[in-house]
Amino acid sequence: MDRYLIKKEKTNEMSSEPVNKNIIQPQPSSSSKDTISVQKEDNIESDSDRCLTPEYKRIKRGEAKYRKHRKQVYSKTWELNPLFSNWLRPDKNSVTNATCIICNITLATEISSLNRHVNSKKHKTNSLSVSNSSSIVQALKPKITPLSKKVKNAEIKITAFLAEHNISFNTMDHFSDLIKTCFPDSEIAKNIHLKRTKTTAIMKNVIGKCHKEYLVKCLREVKFSILTDESTDISCTKQSCVVVRYFNNDIGKIVSHFFELSCVFGPNDHNQNKTFEGATGKNLFNSILKAFNDYDIPLNNLIGFGSDGCNVMMGAHNSVASRMIQNFPGITIWTCICHSLHLCASEACKSLPQRCEELTRSIYSFFSMSSKRNAQFVQFQEFCSTPTHKILHPSQTRW
Repeated sequence: MDRYLIKKEKTNEMSSEPVNKNIIQPQPSSSSKDTISVQKEDNIESDSDRCLTPEYKRIKRGEAKYRKHRKQVYSKTWELNPLFSNWLRPDKNSVTNATCIICNITLATEISSLNRHVNSKKHKTNSLSVSNSSSIVQALKPKITPLSKKVKNAEIKITAFLAEHNISFNTMDHFSDLIKTCFPDSEIAKNIHLKRTKTTAIMKNVIGKCHKEYLVKCLREVKFSILTDESTDISCTKQSCVVVRYFNNDIGKIVSHFFELSCVFGPNDHNQNKTFEGATGKNLFNSILKAFNDYDIPLNNLIGFGSDGCNVMMGAHNSVASRMIQNFPGITIWTCICHSLHLCASEACKSLPQRCEELTRSIYSFFSMSSKRNAQFVQFQEFCSTPTHKILHPSQTRW
């Protein structure tokens, strides 16, 4: 215990003694300074090496933390860039991906990734191959040259000539070959390939369509009248022929043009009521209006209606004419003059004796059955100094 107290007093005395500042402290040697500077340089070099090391390697070593990359969404403005407009398209499955339609690959929606792909060797090679090739539509599309235009104009004019003069389309199977032999030095004649099938197609799809479009345009701007009559064709389909009469501003006169052959009802008609009712005034009236409504022609331009004098067309009640008057006030209704004259002549002939008609028929039979009598009849006309005529067969006209 005494020893412990003595040691404690000595330590207290030593700590209470003042420190002499004049005592020279030991200084580090030059060799120690060199070692410290080398350690600092090593630390600097290790920091620079750490910066040069790729980030993914430092993440694996645990020297750096993983930074989450924010994906970019596809932007439509990239397609306006001339470098990307020909091949860049959005990906259908993801908004953060893009598609190269030339290389058929998926890309990340980043400008750096797109620029790398544009400058890649694969994309440049594929772009050259695409630019040199043509699409299927362009390959199948016929090349239009000045000669081909002239050939088309010639084919259309020949088809229009046949229609105007009511010539059979079957003649075109030999006519195109005849033109080539007659004009061997003409390039247009050599390139004409026109048979009856192509002639029919040109008439329906070119001339007929253009004329219908022109007619519809005229009827939308001017007043017009309707002339109609119904008939049954060979397929047992009841149809109504519609002819329009209007003032043509281009020609400067009143013209009559065929407009539509509207179907009233037929054997394949799904509406059974029409089939059982037949060609009534209601069905005829609806079929006529439908022909104009299908082409958006204003019915306010309708100012006249003409047809034969049958009861369905011109009856006082429940006819086409009565419905026209009811739906279009102020419309003019005309009965066909030819039908009216025929009815008047038929009624007048009933007042004459029957032998008058028998005389005209027997005169025709007397000359038609003998060539000798026909020759004598011609000589008699020359003796009388009258023009030579042929006796016609009296026929019963059916309206």
